[in-house]
Amino acid sequence: MRFNISKQKVGPIELGMSFDLALSKLNEIPGLLEEQSKVVARGMFMHYESELSLSVACQDGRHVNSIEVYRPERDVNFFLESFSVFETPADQLIEALSGEFSVEIFDDGHMFLIRDFLISFARNATPEGNSDDGKFFDSFLVAKPDYYEHLT
Repeated sequence: MRFNISKQKVGPIELGMSFDLALSKLNEIPGLLEEQSKVVARGMFMHYESELSLSVACQDGRHVNSIEVYRPERDVNFFLESFSVFETPADQLIEALSGEFSVEIFDDGHMFLIRDFLISFARNATPEGNSDDGKFFDSFLVAKPDYYEHLT
């Protein structure tokens, strides 16, 4: 399965979309594990057979203001332009995107933010030696501009 990432949109979910429509779209993604998924007043956390996890927050309880995607283990790819976000090495992805966007680095290289695109990428570790830890991103987040105001 392939999902595209664009400014304010991840696959079928778009910032500003109604809570009910977002929930409906998430329920349509194949492999939903209903018993492991959770819907609350201000968002939803959905799990799928591919080990994909999606967290969608609705700050006002009615409209999507952030979409966070956690690395799937198989069968799902997320593309930003021509890059597979979870299959392209993190440093290579950031280097390529730096040619088009201003990239800010936080937490000693664990988080990267592209404010112009309203997206951030995170990894739990930074690469050391021959280890694969931190080689790829573990998650990415697309959020409304005010979400990132606390980062300077």
